[in-house]
Amino acid sequence: MNEGKKKENDSLNSLKNVQSSEFHHLLTNFLHQYYEKQSNFVQKINAITLQRIDDINMEKMKQKSFARFLNVVPTMSTFHIFLNGFQLTDLSYKNTSNYLELSPGNHQIDIYDSNNLSQPLQTESLLLEKNRYYTIALTFQLNQLSILQIVDDPYLPMNETKIRFIHLANTAPQLDLAVKQGEGDVVFSNVSYKETSDYLSLTPMSVNLELRLSGTKSILYPLYKSTFQKNKIYDIISIGLMNEDTAFEVLMLK
Repeated sequence: MNEGKKKENDSLNSLKNVQSSEFHHLLTNFLHQYYEKQSNFVQKINAITLQRIDDINMEKMKQKSFARFLNVVPTMSTFHIFLNGFQLTDLSYKNTSNYLELSPGNHQIDIYDSNNLSQPLQTESLLLEKNRYYTIALTFQLNQLSILQIVDDPYLPMNETKIRFIHLANTAPQLDLAVKQGEGDVVFSNVSYKETSDYLSLTPMSVNLELRLSGTKSILYPLYKSTFQKNKIYDIISIGLMNEDTAFEVLMLK
């Protein structure tokens, strides 16, 4: 009798163990699915939040102006650049700043010589439009400092490149930027002092270029083996003086 009850109890315990195991398995599956759904939900919320933050940041960027400063005045002095009374940067010859984020609108720019901060060499008003990029070049003409505002275009199709030519060599006449004689044509022609060509979109490449006197084969500056990489924009800039102590040369900004 006792043996029968024992078998019955063993059977009941075995059944309970099986039921407990199945319940535990079902509960584990349920919790796993629950947490997986919760995790996916949180990831979607985070993705939406990040997208909204990116959209907000992009919209804020569109409300700003951006300017970099370039010094092409052939002098040993360093120039200190102030905007609305606050110093932005200082630049020596042939140097450029990074793009600086600025508020759009009218700004007063003052240029000081590092050897004399009591009186600006030049003061001008700049109008910066929102969502635009500028190169502000410090140049000179008739031995007087001047400020040239150039509009940049930083947008570029994926895996392409583009170039333009900016003539900032004070004493040079009109210039041509051309592919080496026998290898190609003139790329930009008849560019005068302080003029900027349009952008030219290119497939990334290496090419032999020459800077020439406009309309001639006279080479002023060879740019052989110039390499233009994908997803980069290049400004080819003539600077310096012809037939004087400060050499005529070319800067390439990207």
